Amino acid sequence: MDKWLRSNNVVKAIALMIGILLWFVVHLDVDKTTATTTPLPIEQTINAVKIIPFKLDEAHFSMQKMDPEYANITLKGKQSVLSKLNTNAIQVQVDLSNAAVGTHAYPLKVINVQNSYVSTLVPNMVMITLEELQKKEFPVTINVVGIPSAGYIVGQPIVNPNRVHVTLKTSDLNIVDSVRAEVSVDKAAAVITKQVKLTAYGKDGKPVDAVITPAVVDVEIPITVPFKEMPLQVKVVGTPAQGYSIASMTQSVKRVTVFSTQAALDQMEFYEGPQVDVTDLKENKKITLDIPLMNKDIRVDPVKVEITLEIVPSSTVTISNIPLRISGENDSFVTKVILPETPVIQAVLEGAPDLLAKLNLQDIQAIVDVSNLSPGKHELVINLSLPMFIKSAAIQPQELKATVEIMAKVDALGSASPTPTPSTSPSSSQTPTPSPSATPVIAIVEPTPSVTPVVSSIPE
Repeated sequence: MDKWLRSNNVVKAIALMIGILLWFVVHLDVDKTTATTTPLPIEQTINAVKIIPFKLDEAHFSMQKMDPEYANITLKGKQSVLSKLNTNAIQVQVDLSNAAVGTHAYPLKVINVQNSYVSTLVPNMVMITLEELQKKEFPVTINVVGIPSAGYIVGQPIVNPNRVHVTLKTSDLNIVDSVRAEVSVDKAAAVITKQVKLTAYGKDGKPVDAVITPAVVDVEIPITVPFKEMPLQVKVVGTPAQGYSIASMTQSVKRVTVFSTQAALDQMEFYEGPQVDVTDLKENKKITLDIPLMNKDIRVDPVKVEITLEIVPSSTVTISNIPLRISGENDSFVTKVILPETPVIQAVLEGAPDLLAKLNLQDIQAIVDVSNLSPGKHELVINLSLPMFIKSAAIQPQELKATVEIMAKVDALGSASPTPTPSTSPSSSQTPTPSPSATPVIAIVEPTPSVTPVVSSIPE
């Protein structure tokens, strides 16, 4: 034995064997310790987790029902791992990216936790009912409420855009009646500009929960003094050069908007514009004039007008059988024309050739004014009422005068009625009705015209 122990090889072999035995002893102890200290997996249940739909095409579908709305999750794993989980972040989702109209079952998915820890999900499917959405266009209605400041009126609201789209499920779209917003103009004295949110209303007048595109519109409400649109009257003064006439006159502005008090506007049927002086004109002319203000309380839009005048060489035409008309008769008198014997006249008229060619006898009136005349015979000037730009020629074949006789009316016994004071208010022309015993006297005689006008040129 001593001999073996003194041998190095024997000692080395013994040492190796002891080392191997020690290795086995150590590792066997570790495995036993590990087997006795490894904990068993545990289960943790999370109840009533809200099911969240995602990837739903909300532009085309509306979810009507989801059953159930909550799910229960059971997790399984080491306690050391599960205790570190944020259970508030764990969600249950349903993917609706491929959803279809109607009621269908869709699978559920747990997120924000590894699938290896999810033991059970109850339920694992959910029933969802979808309905298709549709769009319909509606005009925007602005309800104006309130009263503006004294002397101001509210204009028509201007809306941009003035039409919008309402998106709603198909079954409810027909209940929408209008899309409206309300704007107050109370005590306003200037234009109101603002953005307003729109609301859809049903036929019962109640709001409807719908998607409106756009949901907000721009509104402008004019607040102005009273105004009225009316014709613009341009007056011609003077006469063109001898041998020339106005063939036409055009205005760039025919109607104007007049701003004033309501009382003043109620009295106005037209607006008196500028005067155009045509004195000694021999050629066409274009002129821009300011539209005058009648007083400080009036404003006019627009403020200028352009006048275009066409001047041409004159022609003349002789019109015969123009009936005489009496104006300004007193109901207490009988008036008759005694000269000329036939109460018609002949007149030479001057104007542009085109205007004379269109002239009719009905366009001309020969008037004798007997206003405020006493009974007896009177020689009076005949006034011609002519169309625009037509005038009486300087040279006439006869003097345009007439003699009238004014007599008191005769009663049924042949005696004259008392002579009243001549009327200061001319009455309209009419034929007097004589008493049965008197000889009828006709105040106006209008023979049927039978003369064709003859046109001749005036030398320059």
